[in-house]
Amino acid sequence: MMNVIEYWRNSLADAERLSLDLTTLNSREEISFSDIEQGILPADIVKKYFQKDKYKESQSIDVLLAPVIAYAKTEHGRKKGTHPNEMVPLWIPARLNREGRLHASSGSFPWIPRNFLEPCSSEIIPLGSLESLDLFLSSHHQPNETWADYWTFALDLFQSVTGQSLAEFKHEMFMRSDKSLVTDETNKQGMAKQIIELYDDIRRKRYIPPLLKRYASLEDVPIEPLLDSMDSILKSAEHLGQMSNEFPVSDSQRETIHHFLTLSECHRRDIIDPGSPE
Repeated sequence: MMNVIEYWRNSLADAERLSLDLTTLNSREEISFSDIEQGILPADIVKKYFQKDKYKESQSIDVLLAPVIAYAKTEHGRKKGTHPNEMVPLWIPARLNREGRLHASSGSFPWIPRNFLEPCSSEIIPLGSLESLDLFLSSHHQPNETWADYWTFALDLFQSVTGQSLAEFKHEMFMRSDKSLVTDETNKQGMAKQIIELYDDIRRKRYIPPLLKRYASLEDVPIEPLLDSMDSILKSAEHLGQMSNEFPVSDSQRETIHHFLTLSECHRRDIIDPGSPE
């Protein structure tokens, strides 16, 4: 069963490291490679971000940086193949303060999109292997003291996995542009972080909670019969009350409550549309 937990965990981790679709990033801003290298973004871009209502009280915000953007090569004006039009070979999460300075993002690390690493089903020629990425992250501590150290860590990660420097990035199917970008739409990445940490804790302790064990079981569980009218009446004695008497409990809601009261520890019950208050 621990193999199932590990499969779910790794599937989430892979999904978290996919490349973002640039066309969906509405707040992306063009910057230069040297802006990221130096750790200072242009004042007009910084001002634009901090003018947003959600950042008016913030001294720093989360951003994602794409130092390199490459576009699919074409032949006679048409792209060969069905691969994406753009490639971002490395994403770097960071913090941006009101002075425009970049800082390392604690709890996150630079990543090469999983769909550009083998093994993969994409038709894109891989940049490297997932094994190489995991080996680097397992043997290197991410520095958070200075931007220079964090930037060097990102460059070393890319060099170690791909065998080429980020500054000289080349790919047979893509042509590197002179553009870099920054976006504050970091909610598109990192949403599964806490779930992955929960799975890691379960693997570390080698203890699977009863409810998860039941949920992850590959064995078929016999379907239990519904309560008959007499059993339902007996179960109604265990329904102690509700938060308000403004709306009565509907028949379907009452039936749901009665079946819920039959559950023991680590059991689960699927409920499909128990009905709305009338």
